[in-house]
Amino acid sequence: MKTSNTTLPSTPTPEANSLAPEAMAGPPTQIIIGGLADPQLVKKGGNFKLVIAAKLVDKDGREITGVTSVWTTTTARATINRGPGDMNGTFTLNDVQLNTIIQFTVTTQQYPTIRKSVSLRLNVY
Repeated sequence: MKTSNTTLPSTPTPEANSLAPEAMAGPPTQIIIGGLADPQLVKKGGNFKLVIAAKLVDKDGREITGVTSVWTTTTARATINRGPGDMNGTFTLNDVQLNTIIQFTVTTQQYPTIRKSVSLRLNVY
């Protein structure tokens, strides 16, 4: 009697063919603001515009998507608006004559108790 030493390839299980799902973000815990230099610089009499990158994240730093930001500023004569994107903001101060401190706060419509406030120096040259 002859025996064969060949082995059949094993049939993979469905688990072996599937990719591990990405971990879903948990409950939001904070807003993070990306890479702002302090101080910012503007030419005397110039218009200052700053696009601010923001993210709402969970305790592990995973981004919470599908939220709408709300931006406010206490800087005199300045405006701040949402965009580009759902969480980012654009700060504008026209005809800057003197060094000043710019201040803004971001929160979301969905989680108004989570907020991030920032103060930066704006230096005229």
